[in-house]
Amino acid sequence: MSGMPTIADLDAERALLGELLSRPEQLADAMDVLDPADFFGVANRTTYAAILDVDASGESIDLVSVMRRIRQLGRDSEISSSDLVEFTNAPAIASVSEVAKVVRSKARHRRMLSGLERLVATGRDGRVDSDEWIEQVEQVVFELAASDDPSPTIEFSELIDQSLSTVRDRGAGATDYIPTALATVNRYVHGWEPGLPHIVSARPGLGKTAFALQELRNVAGRGFGAVMFSLEMPKLKLSIRMLSQEARVDNAKLMTGKLEGNDWADMGEAAEALGKLPISIVDDGSMTVAKLRAKFRREVIRLRRKHGDDLKVKLVIVDYIQLMSGSGANRDQEIGSVSRDLRAFAKEFNVALIELSQNNREGAKKNDRPQLTDLRESGSLEQDAAKVLFLYNPTANKPPDQQEAKRIVIVAKNRDGGGTGDAWCKFDGPTTRFFVPAHESHEWLDGVSEGLPPPTHWSDDDFGE
Repeated sequence: MSGMPTIADLDAERALLGELLSRPEQLADAMDVLDPADFFGVANRTTYAAILDVDASGESIDLVSVMRRIRQLGRDSEISSSDLVEFTNAPAIASVSEVAKVVRSKARHRRMLSGLERLVATGRDGRVDSDEWIEQVEQVVFELAASDDPSPTIEFSELIDQSLSTVRDRGAGATDYIPTALATVNRYVHGWEPGLPHIVSARPGLGKTAFALQELRNVAGRGFGAVMFSLEMPKLKLSIRMLSQEARVDNAKLMTGKLEGNDWADMGEAAEALGKLPISIVDDGSMTVAKLRAKFRREVIRLRRKHGDDLKVKLVIVDYIQLMSGSGANRDQEIGSVSRDLRAFAKEFNVALIELSQNNREGAKKNDRPQLTDLRESGSLEQDAAKVLFLYNPTANKPPDQQEAKRIVIVAKNRDGGGTGDAWCKFDGPTTRFFVPAHESHEWLDGVSEGLPPPTHWSDDDFGE
């Protein structure tokens, strides 16, 4: 960073160290914010590291113990006892945490400049693909912008305590799982799990996209951000489908614009409700995982600008995975690389990832009950997924007038320990909506987890809910 002004507040660094040497009981407030690397001055960095070491050893923090630790580290050429005394003569500060944030902010600014300088040098070199270079630029900016606090190192004993606390919270009803929109499915899978990929697969025309749109609305309705990447359908068409689902108005009417009766009033209410939700739909037919990551970062920033900086984006949907591009000598290897990269993406951003997938053609032609081997390029998809769900219409091969509204969501793989089996529901074709009729008894819902069939009295009249 030659030729540029120094991005540091050395007075703040000295005042903070003086306060910690004089009143070490305030160290915790600094430790929550600062690492030694955040100090610009070498002597200041060494002093803070020595203070942390003395505290970790259980000794009292004072001028003598800190100087002794500096000598033990072999860093006494960088700072002397008189320098430590000079720190204590610095002006008193009102808040250790506030001054620590100033020091941290300057450090982040320096790291940003350093990272961008390296990226500029890489860009000028010309040997890196432009998409990869843009991905690197956005990753540097996003990570620094999103991280206000240093990541703490957690002792294993503390991790075990956190695990016990998490189990207790789940027992009390608190969970990091996000329930699906269907009560029957939740009896098996508990919900979508942040940090992991989930597969929802079906033959063409069975409602994968409709299912995904419902989950988009479901998660956003719980106060979390939700982003959908569509590689097949334009976002305008998807938003019209969401209006149809929300308003319970026939999608065919929306496609022609010929609404009647209370349709316009229902549409207005639906539009108002959906417009308030933290939802984003991105349509792009030529998507790689690198491109998806870059676009996701932008959507997170955009959603937080509108809905608040504390918004947690918890769901990402990809429609559908076979349309994504990856690396590999053949299609199986290409989908395998996409699957692995998407799994890493879900873990990095701690989002529940729903990957829509096509069943292979042979099973789809016969309308056989789908199983894991029916996933197209199934090896990597099945291996990487925490859960695999199939949408199935047992009557799909019958003439349209003989097909039934009953549907099965087959839970074919479930790492949660909730078991596998059939979750029955219904599908309303005109509004492309999956649902469990509200009047069904709790006794039947309890039986779902035991693999019982749906009530025999279900009929098309049940669509009234």
